[in-house]
Amino acid sequence: MRTFALLIVTVSTPLALANTNLSVEAYTASVLGAQPMLDAQRDQIKAAELDERNVDVMTSTQLNTTVSSINDRRPPLSLAPGYSSLTGTSIKTDVSRQFNTGTTAKVAVDLQSITFNGFRLSPQEAGRKQEINTLLPSIEISQPLWKGAGGRSIKQQRDVLSLQTLAQGETFKVRTKEIVLDAELTYFRLAFARDRVEIAKTTLATAEKILDFVKSKQSQNLYEKGDFLQAKALVEARRLELQEARSEQRSASLTFNSARSVLSDVVSEDLASLRNSVIAEETPAIDTNKQPELHVLRNQVELSQVAISSSEESTLPQINAFANFGLQSRYDNLSQTMRSVVDPYHPVLTVGLTLQMTLDRELIKSQTDAARLRRSAAQSQYDDLDRRLKRAAQDLAVHRSEAVNIYKMSKSLEEVQAEKLKNEQNQYRNGRSTTYQLLMFSQDLAQAELGRVKAAYSVHMIDAQLRQFRGETK
Repeated sequence: MRTFALLIVTVSTPLALANTNLSVEAYTASVLGAQPMLDAQRDQIKAAELDERNVDVMTSTQLNTTVSSINDRRPPLSLAPGYSSLTGTSIKTDVSRQFNTGTTAKVAVDLQSITFNGFRLSPQEAGRKQEINTLLPSIEISQPLWKGAGGRSIKQQRDVLSLQTLAQGETFKVRTKEIVLDAELTYFRLAFARDRVEIAKTTLATAEKILDFVKSKQSQNLYEKGDFLQAKALVEARRLELQEARSEQRSASLTFNSARSVLSDVVSEDLASLRNSVIAEETPAIDTNKQPELHVLRNQVELSQVAISSSEESTLPQINAFANFGLQSRYDNLSQTMRSVVDPYHPVLTVGLTLQMTLDRELIKSQTDAARLRRSAAQSQYDDLDRRLKRAAQDLAVHRSEAVNIYKMSKSLEEVQAEKLKNEQNQYRNGRSTTYQLLMFSQDLAQAELGRVKAAYSVHMIDAQLRQFRGETK
């Protein structure tokens, strides 16, 4: 009988670590791989990066060409000279580019070939065909002097697109961070649920042995009915604990599989057990400034600042200085027209200024005020989130310190219970204890182990949250 009781005690206190073939890192990676929304956000980020090149279109080389043909049979405004009809072809082409400084340069060529049918200098002359060919090559340069000077407008558009892309990237990091945290919490939840089931099985088995022992003693009139009822109540309580543990394990398994797009409440892989987990005493260093949530709001502040600059820029008058230098050649022979285009005696030079401005200054001022208010709101949101993140990090650090202390106390209690059981086993071998005492002490040890595992689970849950403040995953 004593040998059998010792075997019960030995089996009821398993401390070996289960074989692990799915780590928290591997599970987190599988969860991330099962998130189609993350793939969608990645594509949106790539699209935003490509959209940044839209500004480059403004500063890229542009080609414009217009080809037209005319057939005009309206009578001329005067009788001399006159013509019966006018036909012709016009080809206009130019290559232009706006530089990052705001300067615009354009090289243009205008070729016109006009034929006057029935041409005559006086009504008495016979009509004849008269062809006139005109070639006008030119170079034009335009420079903004106030609004957009130095390429400010182009730079502002670049900044807006760049900040919008960064904001999408930080939003992606926020979502990834949330998924990683949920995955780690789900992993440890199932690991703890499994350990809890195993410990509950142990305590139920021990309680049933206690009930059997009390029954045998009651049949010998050595125990009172109250002792039997107490032992039976213990079995029912342990059976209820096992049922609750199994229900939690099934729920945790469903959540575990759902996160990786598996429709089942059975997890075939072994997870890392918390029964032999090592808990570090030091609270890991954290840095709230690296949080992507803050970066999102910081980008909003910067975007609002760019909006203010753009609004202020739009209030400025548009004053451009321009210069156009061209040559012209006009002959009735097309080939001669082409050859004579560089004739230095036919230059055309045009210089001037253009002015464009909005007269409704109040409307422009309201747009600038609105941009300033949006920046103030974004800054306030940033400051508030920064404060809340720091407070959350401090609270987690305090909670972890308390959880580690509870873990130490639970571990110390388990060690005392193990020592107490070991001593009782020696007493039993010497005939100075009973099987009932051994079973009760075994029950105490199992409960102490459950308390330690629960404390370790609490620390792991807090550490998973703290890792997010360090911008890393386990």
